[in-house]
Amino acid sequence: MSSTTSKEQHGEHEDSVEKILEKSLLEIQVRMAQEIRSQLVLGREKIMKRLSKTRDKFATAFRIMDRQDQNIGEAFGTLETISSRLDLAVRDQKQMNKDVYAMERKSRSGYTGPPKDCSPVDFSNKDDHPKYRNCDESSFRNQPTATASPVNHTEQDRRLGDQTSGWTQRGVGVFTSEDSDSDESDLE
Repeated sequence: MSSTTSKEQHGEHEDSVEKILEKSLLEIQVRMAQEIRSQLVLGREKIMKRLSKTRDKFATAFRIMDRQDQNIGEAFGTLETISSRLDLAVRDQKQMNKDVYAMERKSRSGYTGPPKDCSPVDFSNKDDHPKYRNCDESSFRNQPTATASPVNHTEQDRRLGDQTSGWTQRGVGVFTSEDSDSDESDLE
């Protein structure tokens, strides 16, 4: 009987050891799970902080980009305005050059200009000859000739007419009575 009781005690002891082991294993597992959970929570908080910082940085970057886009848009608008003003200035300058050239030509030759249906040459091109486009020779037949009347010149100058430089261009045969007398005396 004593052997059976000792066996029973031994069996009970083994059961109690197993229970203790199971209990300690369970406690270890619980502790490990809690530790893992706390680490996960800490890791999650760190990740969330980093994400929020990154999100703030991205938001700031996007705000800066929006501002830069607005500035670029305004700059392009200003450039377009300047470009259109420059185009207008160039057009005005070309027209002024044409007008000045026409006035100089008119003052030199007494010619009032081509018919209105002729388009003037663009003189900004240096290779372009100073004539008029889209006009045939018949358009220029009615040009006034460059005849001159004498102003304080000699008789020889009067005979030469428009071949002499420095004559005023007033039309054909504009002479004073003295000039007429002197011409008649020359003929005699």
